[in-house]
Amino acid sequence: MHACWQLNEEGGEAMTLSRGRFEELMRAGDCVHLPHAFSLSLPAGLPLDYVSYQWAQTRFDNFLFWERVVVAEADRRKGLGRELFNGLLNSAREQGIARVLCAVHERPANRVGHAFVQALGFSAIESQMLPSREIVSFYQRSTAIATP
Repeated sequence: MHACWQLNEEGGEAMTLSRGRFEELMRAGDCVHLPHAFSLSLPAGLPLDYVSYQWAQTRFDNFLFWERVVVAEADRRKGLGRELFNGLLNSAREQGIARVLCAVHERPANRVGHAFVQALGFSAIESQMLPSREIVSFYQRSTAIATP
């Protein structure tokens, strides 16, 4: 967990999360760790008091919420994020999960995050201001379609 926390802390302003919240999400979800990268996803039905996840919970029954993917800056654009996503997508399909959801910050801006999820076949479905006054766009992707 410590290596993932270190990577998360290097992720920039849009990745801000308290250590306690980070550890709670890590315990509740599924983390896949590669050297220099990790992915954290949360299945439907968890009793989490977490605004972005609750947004998904109130709209969909059968989903996997891709909470975050972090790749060390020196290792970006080498396919690690796509590799993590493909593993997550295959696992979701095997479990009969219909869609993958995620949230990407608008404020603070995360232009790279938006381009990344769009390149993976995600479509924006709604933007929302969080209680923290941050703005995120929620995306969805069917597990039935082929990976772009």
